[in-house]
Amino acid sequence: MSATVNKNEIIRDEDIQVEVDDYSDNFHSNFNETEEDYVFLYVDYGNLSNDVDYSILPRQKGKVIEAILIEWDNWFERSELKAMNVDTIYEHFTNACNSISEFMEYCKRYNIKTVRDSYVEFYISGYSQGDGRTVIINRAEAEECWGNTVEGGVSQDSLFQMFCDHTNNVRLTILGTEFISEQDNQYDYDKDDLITELKEYFKDEIEDLGFFEEQLEDLLPTEL
Repeated sequence: MSATVNKNEIIRDEDIQVEVDDYSDNFHSNFNETEEDYVFLYVDYGNLSNDVDYSILPRQKGKVIEAILIEWDNWFERSELKAMNVDTIYEHFTNACNSISEFMEYCKRYNIKTVRDSYVEFYISGYSQGDGRTVIINRAEAEECWGNTVEGGVSQDSLFQMFCDHTNNVRLTILGTEFISEQDNQYDYDKDDLITELKEYFKDEIEDLGFFEEQLEDLLPTEL
């Protein structure tokens, strides 16, 4: 802890931050968020790539040309596109998409194959209704790394355990000191109980606990 804090130095609004530590270290070591909604990439403690490969596969030139001519018909003539090399055509197509979701939608619409199509998908349904997520794994990369099939390397149950079985904590930073509450999630959060915890924790540092409590009443959120 820091040195004793007198009344005039007790917390201001910018001194206090309250958040829920949503995921465990085990989660952060194994999953990366992707640009796709509710989709996480399994990275196996850093043994697999941190990013999803959305590269268009070879021999898709004709399909990509058709997509460009139909979706962006004022950009190029067919003859211009045919004269371009494949990488340039793919780049034009990718850059025209405003998001990964749009890119994937166009690929699906025109049957354009990408590396992403070969990823294995597991649907992970959590304990609460509506909190399902999809975990994706680069099949080729994982099987080369593990010397085993994806299904032989991980299971729905093992991914669920890594993804969902973790402890939430209410974390609070106050006066430069991080405090982890005994309250273990945002649904059990109770402002009065947290104030009691903080007064006990800081009792040897805070000169005026009454004033400290008043500030906590003003600055702590009613709910997370």
